[in-house]
Amino acid sequence: MHASGASSSAAAHPIHASSSTAAHPIHGVFINHRGPDTKKTFASYLYRRLLVHGYRPFLDQEELEVGSDFPSQIVGAIRSASVHVAIFSPTYAQSQWCLDELVLMLESRAPIIPIFYMVDPADLRWTDQKKKGVYAEALNQLQMKTTVDPQTHEEKPRYDSATLQKWRNALSTVADTTGFDLKGCKFNGDEGLLLHEVVKRVVELMAEKEHLYVAKNPTGLDDKIEDFVTTVLAQQHTGEVQVVGIVGLGGIGKTTLSKELFNRKQSEYSNFYFLSDVRENARISLHSLQSKLLKGLFHLDRQIDDIHQGTEFLRQYLSSSKVFLILDDIDHMDQVDALLPDRNALHKDTLILITSRDEGVLARAGVKESSMYKLTGLPYLHSQELFCLYAFCQPYPHPMFKDLVNKYLMACDGLPLSLIVFGALLSEYDDRSDWEAILDRLELPNEIKDKLKVSYDALGNQERQIFLDIACFFIG
Repeated sequence: MHASGASSSAAAHPIHASSSTAAHPIHGVFINHRGPDTKKTFASYLYRRLLVHGYRPFLDQEELEVGSDFPSQIVGAIRSASVHVAIFSPTYAQSQWCLDELVLMLESRAPIIPIFYMVDPADLRWTDQKKKGVYAEALNQLQMKTTVDPQTHEEKPRYDSATLQKWRNALSTVADTTGFDLKGCKFNGDEGLLLHEVVKRVVELMAEKEHLYVAKNPTGLDDKIEDFVTTVLAQQHTGEVQVVGIVGLGGIGKTTLSKELFNRKQSEYSNFYFLSDVRENARISLHSLQSKLLKGLFHLDRQIDDIHQGTEFLRQYLSSSKVFLILDDIDHMDQVDALLPDRNALHKDTLILITSRDEGVLARAGVKESSMYKLTGLPYLHSQELFCLYAFCQPYPHPMFKDLVNKYLMACDGLPLSLIVFGALLSEYDDRSDWEAILDRLELPNEIKDKLKVSYDALGNQERQIFLDIACFFIG
């Protein structure tokens, strides 16, 4: 994609993988293209057809936010996309932006759909100095470009040999990927038919890598993700099995955080699965969960008659494949042993994330203290924003209710579930007296009670007695 349609200054900044992406939205499909060749034709048609199908594609002219850091927006869109579409047109290789994006797309490991738009796949494959072809000539021109060193004030090549080789390698890699050739016998120049087939392929790939629904208002989630990545994931060692955990009260946001992490990291793995509500479903049948896991991770439909049979299947497949697996809401070691039967034999670079209310279960499952993320409530500003989004449909309080909002925030103490439930409840009342009456007889709604009861049930006898003593102290 060439950013000429966005800003003249943007083209001066190369795209770096280190650009921040936290503040930018997730896009399902990233369209990599050369603006002068296809922006107002095929790329635009593809963008609008994907919108009709309910996806959120990224096309620079439509998605770049005015006043924002363009390179970081592009990096964020590439990293979050489940599918990449690369439109290789005659002047594509003249653009550093297009080539940098292609490198990042390959690094993200999400599937790439190559479209050879009025070029041959061979043009991408043969790009060294001795070859002839539009891409070889374009890269030779880039190799000849110079700039002035700001320190020595001497002329030097604008692009070093490592960068040029990285671009050549990326083009060659994609040339060997099955794609769509507009000039080939199947399409014979028919762009309408090409568009239909590309959209069909995108739909197929998106069905395989659908993002999980996270939350209506994911307030403060980016900060939690960044903290988790910094304090836990960044401390893990590559080339080793990574078993990490998230622990916290019911309603604190463990599932929300793990779903968002799943959406952001699934493209790095060929086998990935989010197994939800383990605690509840294990009460019905553990071996049915084993069957669900085999199908979700490895697309295997196996009849499992008992836990021992399922354990053997999982031991076999988990040891031979690199996977990303989230086990959500574990509360007993029987569940861990049934779903992760031999944690010492897991394939290297596998990432396992377990969420639980019980820190002891995570420890017994092999989660080290340094790999355990203790999730806490939202800070004041995020609590206020989340509560007000449900109570007033805006991120700040109505002036008439500001003092009452603060009292409810104190009562909820940063617990997202409480903030959502009370905010939604109070949205039905426009009179201060109603808010005050509810506050005076404040009683936890059933949804919150159920969540807290599960956390209470997970405590040992001594911890339960301490909990009750503290509760009696506050009640009086």
